[in-house]
Amino acid sequence: MAAEFPEAWPEEFRGRGPGSSEGAEESFRLVPETGTGARFTRGSFQFVRYRLHPTGKRVVVKSALDEPSGGALEREYENNRLVRRTLRHDMPHQLAHVIARDARRGAPRLLLSWHGECLDGWTDPDRLHGPGLTDVVHDLFTAVDALHTCGLVHGAISPEHLWWSEGDGLQLSGLEGAVRVGDPLGPGPGPDWTPPGRRTGGRALAEYDVHAAGLVALWMLTGETAPDAGRREIRDLILSHETPVQELLLPVFPSAGPLPSAQAISTRIGPGVTLRFRRALSVRHTARLEDAAEAFTELRRRQEHFRARHARTTSRTHPATARRGDTYGGAGERRGGLWSRITAAFGTSGTATRTAPPPPVPPTAVSRSTVECPVCLNELDWDSLPRTHNNGSGSLVPLRPESVPADAEGRLRLEQHAYRTCPGNAAVQSHNLPERYPAFGTEPVRVGVVGATSTGKSHLLAAMIHQVTSDVDAMNRVGLQVQPLDLMQYSAYMSTIVHPLVQDRQQLEPTRVRADLHFAIGLVVTDVRTRRSHTVVFFDIAGERLQDTGPETDFLSGLNALLCVVDPNTVRGLAAFGRRENGQSGGEPNDAGDPAVHTVFQRLRVHKARPADPFLRLPCALVVGKSDLLRHRGFDEVEQWLSRRRDPRETGDLTRVEEESRDVYAMLAARGGEQWLTPVKECEDATLHLASATGTAALPVPDADGVLRFPPESFGQQRVLMPLLSLLAMKGVITTDAGRFGRTEEGS
Repeated sequence: MAAEFPEAWPEEFRGRGPGSSEGAEESFRLVPETGTGARFTRGSFQFVRYRLHPTGKRVVVKSALDEPSGGALEREYENNRLVRRTLRHDMPHQLAHVIARDARRGAPRLLLSWHGECLDGWTDPDRLHGPGLTDVVHDLFTAVDALHTCGLVHGAISPEHLWWSEGDGLQLSGLEGAVRVGDPLGPGPGPDWTPPGRRTGGRALAEYDVHAAGLVALWMLTGETAPDAGRREIRDLILSHETPVQELLLPVFPSAGPLPSAQAISTRIGPGVTLRFRRALSVRHTARLEDAAEAFTELRRRQEHFRARHARTTSRTHPATARRGDTYGGAGERRGGLWSRITAAFGTSGTATRTAPPPPVPPTAVSRSTVECPVCLNELDWDSLPRTHNNGSGSLVPLRPESVPADAEGRLRLEQHAYRTCPGNAAVQSHNLPERYPAFGTEPVRVGVVGATSTGKSHLLAAMIHQVTSDVDAMNRVGLQVQPLDLMQYSAYMSTIVHPLVQDRQQLEPTRVRADLHFAIGLVVTDVRTRRSHTVVFFDIAGERLQDTGPETDFLSGLNALLCVVDPNTVRGLAAFGRRENGQSGGEPNDAGDPAVHTVFQRLRVHKARPADPFLRLPCALVVGKSDLLRHRGFDEVEQWLSRRRDPRETGDLTRVEEESRDVYAMLAARGGEQWLTPVKECEDATLHLASATGTAALPVPDADGVLRFPPESFGQQRVLMPLLSLLAMKGVITTDAGRFGRTEEGS
């Protein structure tokens, strides 16, 4: 191209427009495009891209490569003449239409108003998912309506004839194959887009175009196709998707009767807000996003300054305070240097260094004489506590010394079923702790799952536990091995919580307010590089109970990691987008944030924060749950994280956590969720995530037994593992290269 048009001087295209009088010619000055895609061939046609001089409008010169294709160009020109005569000055930009025909060179050439790239080459439609997604669907039906107004049927609507650019929207091409209503049809589209009853040589019907356009719209919105499907199957597929998909597509495929006209569909969808209003909204929203990005950057700067100052402090934390979680990492590791490695791996400032890991410490060599109870915070003389074990029938009976096996392997098996009884205190009754709770020589990680009752935190925790215990590939990528801490508790949790949700698609009951408090599930997480193991326990307490301030909730002060869950239905700027209009459960929109989170942080400030410290010294992963409700809603700042079609190998890849954190922070800060960012602003370590425990916005429906179940078509967990892995990385549990977010020593 550079040799042919070295200075990109305008060429001249002389031709007659389809609306011009017989014999009248016009002259157009064309500046050739350069680069990839400037010239391309499709079928028997060659295309060359230009811009009109001096307006800069994008155009294409289309020419035939053989004689039959020349006849097709003539048909395209004649169809354009019909459209031009019918619509006159109302020619929609959504049609790739003829501007002029040049027949002076023998085989005709057409100058067309044509832009963008063809959707036929896309593996998925995710690039369309943004603020203008509804307008893209509107563009499609507007183009079809224009043809039908002129008495034409396209007959082959598919991604092969659809072109899109971000600035100009969607265009429909392929008018060379259009025929008048009732005339014989030419070759049709592929099986994914062929309407029932449509056949080559059959009568052209307008409803064939509407049906095919509806199938294309389904693909553009969801990435799914419905080859050879009837209307009922198509409606079932649509109903398995989010409310906005249903709102757009169900009217296209009514349960009975004829399909609506393209004009009715286009009118109902509407062009969205006007371009001027959309630009005003865009400018305003862009300013809010920029402000949020600056605030995020400033927050990270302050956090780094705080961590650097703390790292320079030579005084050691009081042991009792350390047991409350004010020092980080595992046994023998100070927290100050860990964050530098974390931030470097996340892509923010900080210098990553790698210290030699301490050698594995056999549990028998670790002194565990004094242990802080995670439930009541009693200081326990562990070895003096009464010892019980599971007798095989689910009952705990005292463990007598003569019952302890003499061999080490037998003692290890017994430990997995043994417990120590903590006497409790005036506010908390006695309770049992797994024998292995303090057995690994590392500080146990005590995770509080925090959020109001409606946030779906129990669903999210169940989905996390399922993936962390079953996704072996992801665990291998981060260098972890996971096993139950308490086999009896684990078996009960899996059978009553995880399996009903994950395998049976049941909607879980809200967490009950119980008189006794205990962690919901415990795991033993081992780093394969260092062979160090950590006890990790999760407290999933009813939201109402989290708001209590009595001594029975003192366990909150012992938490050393937080998993805060945000319900998008409660964020005013997201609620209009996230709420299911047909009965979605969840909290009401408000401007005050989550009261359960605020109560927890009030207690943490009292028990953990030193007066001079601007941050609490514990990590937090903040998760916007139910994120499936936000798909297709035009949140371009987070749309990339909501795609269903993500590479499974990304699970466990933490290299983009900081990027996701920045985007989620911007979404909340710019859309009325400032109060929900409290955990991020209060903790020295924090990441932000989008996740969904069910992966579907469709409501659960009762089965024959009255059990509420989510539909199988779209059910599945999305991104639930990332918050947990990020939390384990911030706690120093993950130390392999993958756990250091893919950074090498040299590249850190």
